[in-house]
Amino acid sequence: MKFEHRDFGKHVGALPLTTLIDVVFLLLIFFLVTMRFASPEGRLGSGLQVERQSAAQGTALERQVVWIVPGEGAEGAVFRVGTSELGSAAALEARLRLLERDRGVFVRPHPDVPVGAIAAAWQACADAGFTDRWYVPMKAGGGG
Repeated sequence: MKFEHRDFGKHVGALPLTTLIDVVFLLLIFFLVTMRFASPEGRLGSGLQVERQSAAQGTALERQVVWIVPGEGAEGAVFRVGTSELGSAAALEARLRLLERDRGVFVRPHPDVPVGAIAAAWQACADAGFTDRWYVPMKAGGGG
């Protein structure tokens, strides 16, 4: 009796191509169905709420902005909150403690202020209890 000798060595570990394609397409369909699409940046909320109740409301929002401009303060800059000009981070923290914390605060540094002044203002906002803080640098021309 003659037995046929077959070489099984080259087929060991080979996956059937049809099954592999089916699995890949099933995974692709699964990820497409379960994926959440991110909103384009142009449609994201800005964190600002428009309130048109009275003119006084506009000044309340203005007080929630910390402007950092070059000056002779302790950190090489002057901090402005509303109409107040403050020369140190400690004075800034004391002033920020008077504001509403749930509305957050915007930190707006001038391009020419030292990084240490920006960091000091950011830390003063955190120490004053603000959990919502936004960093919004001024343009290079110095305007908003």
